Amino acid sequence: MILQCTTGNENFEDHYTKVYLFHTPTDGARGTEKECHIWQIARGEGGNGVTQVGRTVETKAALDHIPEFGAWRSSTYEVDEGVLLKLFAMRKTREMVAGRHTAACMFLRVREGAAVRRVLVSLTGDQRAPFGSVSLIGRFDMVTLQAAIQLGAEVPPPFMSQFHTDVQNVLFKMTTMERETSSAPLVADKIVQDQNGRPRRVRIRVPARALDL
Repeated sequence: MILQCTTGNENFEDHYTKVYLFHTPTDGARGTEKECHIWQIARGEGGNGVTQVGRTVETKAALDHIPEFGAWRSSTYEVDEGVLLKLFAMRKTREMVAGRHTAACMFLRVREGAAVRRVLVSLTGDQRAPFGSVSLIGRFDMVTLQAAIQLGAEVPPPFMSQFHTDVQNVLFKMTTMERETSSAPLVADKIVQDQNGRPRRVRIRVPARALDL
């Protein structure tokens, strides 16, 4: 599936914004053992389910092109079914107390039948900036923190607050551009016995029609 995103940072004197997209390894991930920027994964040969399409377009974060103010990079990727991604954003504005900032994360999972969604991140609004927001567009489902951890994502406890809905709503604005063509499969835990007869917890996909609601 095609994914379009603009990531990077703007660093002005007393306010800044950072937006990054990470490839998050899961229990079934191939090749990588740690979380990496999506562009780092795409530099490989596609073994992790991410391949860059075309060239990256870089735009300086300030119209006067001062490098210290940062830059934004717009890229297109071909992403395999089931790849788990983490969108991270951090922003500090002039109105915030000195040294304070807001940071938020959300997990996204690429799926062919998912809705086409756009996640918009508003920037600081500095008059020197070339644009006021950056975005991520693609077919994906939102994944809760708990579900991502069950899939194998690692989130240290000090960073779990970044996944709270209240901080996500401050930094992210999600809109649906096309409706989903199929529902995401439901996942349930099941206890089975391994070859030694010991109980083992596994995850299975449950068709929605098989559930008695």
